Formats: sequence, C-alpha cells, structure tokens
Amino acid sequence: MADGAPLEIWGSWVEIQVGQVSQSVNVLVANIKVDGILGMDFMLSTGSTLDCSTLQLNLQGDQVKCKSSTGELFCARLVVTETTVVLPGHERLLSARIREERWKGKDIGLIEPLELSPLPEHELMVARSIVNVTDTLCVQVCNLGQQSITIKACTTVIMLSLV
Repeated sequence: MADGAPLEIWGSWVEIQVGQVSQSVNVLVANIKVDGILGMDFMLSTGSTLDCSTLQLNLQGDQVKCKSSTGELFCARLVVTETTVVLPGHERLLSARIREERWKGKDIGLIEPLELSPLPEHELMVARSIVNVTDTLCVQVCNLGQQSITIKACTTVIMLSLV
C-alpha cells in the first residue's frame, strides 16, 4: 500500500463480464477502494483496446465507457469563459468553467490539454496543473506559434481529471 503496510492478496479463477463479453480470468482479490482493475492479461486475451481520447474500452465490437468506482466519468471538459487573444511567444491565464454540473464541489483535479482541440495543433500549449476544483478555474496557456491565437468564449480546449 502507499503507506508501506503489507496488502493481503488472494487469487482465484472467476468468470467476469464486461459489456457483452464474458471471460474466465485469474483475479487477485485485495482490500482496495475500487471494485476492480482490468489488467493487460484480460485486455490481451479478449482482443480489447483502450481508447484514452474517448475513455472507452473497445471490446470485440462493444464500446464500454470507463467510469470511476462511483459510476462517474473520469474527466470533464472545461470551457473558456471569455474570448482571449494570446500573442505569439506569450503566456496568458484563461478563465474556464466546468461544463458538467456533477463535477462542481469535487476535491482535486488535474488540468490537461484536450487532445482533440479545435485550435491549431502544436501552437497552443496548456500547462498541466493540479487544482482545487471550483466553479471557475484558472488555466495557463502559451502560444508557441508565429501568429496570435484567439480563443473564443465557450471553446473547449481543456480537460479536468479527478486525482
């Protein structure tokens, strides 16, 4: 465990079902806070792939949304609250809000760039930051390009993951 205490683990073969796929797997049982963790052995034996951009497990044609132990999605998108111009070679602080109401009031999150951003690729850098999740978040960006970048209000360029 993270505190250095030993973790008691038991092993057993069980039949599990994810989406429409059932598979007999050797599971390790431990006293942890989540219901389960799918390992590479399961993913390889079922021919599944994990799409990190959509947070989906693609399992023999079935797409299963990845969720937390409480049934919530792992990330939320942030929208810019006001139109902002970032000059070439300059940094700016953006004000952003969480689109999903259910995320408000959570504890700590990680701000990261949205991989499928509508802005010019490789020109706008979003600083990864650990933040206290509030209604409005401050996000640092840098324009690495040669031209000004205008980020319009309500544009989604940032994502927030719970940590």
